[in-house]
Amino acid sequence: MYFATPVGQASNPGPDSNEIRLAVCNPTAVHKKADLLAKFEAQIIAASETSATNVIQKQVTFDMNKHGYQSFWSLPVAPKRNTVDNRPSFRGEDRQFFPLYHVDV
Repeated sequence: MYFATPVGQASNPGPDSNEIRLAVCNPTAVHKKADLLAKFEAQIIAASETSATNVIQKQVTFDMNKHGYQSFWSLPVAPKRNTVDNRPSFRGEDRQFFPLYHVDV
């Protein structure tokens, strides 16, 4: 993992209290990865999630909320395929971006 750090002069690098940790990732799919995303310990996580259906968005929002994150999604995508027994589809058509913001609890 790499984290951005403020760059300053060696003798005066600046205060640590004003830094913001931003994580940008492409996790392939965020489903069942809340614990992994939370390990970034970032104030903002920008995840390139491109195929989350309504069901996945609700579940990941719930999971990330446990870690103190508030989720903001684009509109959910349509399911990639319909299931025979009408179970919700976890995979959808590609076209999303998923930022997470950490909130103090």
